[in-house]
Amino acid sequence: MLMDDVRTMLQHHVGVYCCRLAGDQIRITFPPGDKFDILLHGPKGPMPIEAVSTGGVWRANLCVLLALRKTLQFMGSTRLDMLLLDDLCGHIDDTGSRALVDVAAKLASEFGLVLITLPRMVENIPESQVLAVVKKNGEATIRMGV
Repeated sequence: MLMDDVRTMLQHHVGVYCCRLAGDQIRITFPPGDKFDILLHGPKGPMPIEAVSTGGVWRANLCVLLALRKTLQFMGSTRLDMLLLDDLCGHIDDTGSRALVDVAAKLASEFGLVLITLPRMVENIPESQVLAVVKKNGEATIRMGV
């Protein structure tokens, strides 16, 4: 496949994911050229990565990764039925962590299984969505809920 075809396909898929995961707060483009650049746009236009919140950068990265997955799947190269998001909340506050869980719920229809690891307990996440690993006396147990 030609690079321009890949860019076009990625642009389409990243647009879908940005709309679902970031609303109108973030837009991502892949400008034509010899290099493969990724540009971030906010509501007021192009913006440097430094101007984007940690949660916004996280959403943008996830949108690009999911668009790449969708493009590879379309090309017949791979099929991914599970999404594992490992410790993405280390620098995100509880509000961002809850938003991550909401994003996972939106993605569940595309994947057979979506797992997120969180480095700490986060309030207001429904117990039905939590598997807790509890370590006590050198033994780890898994339990549903908090």
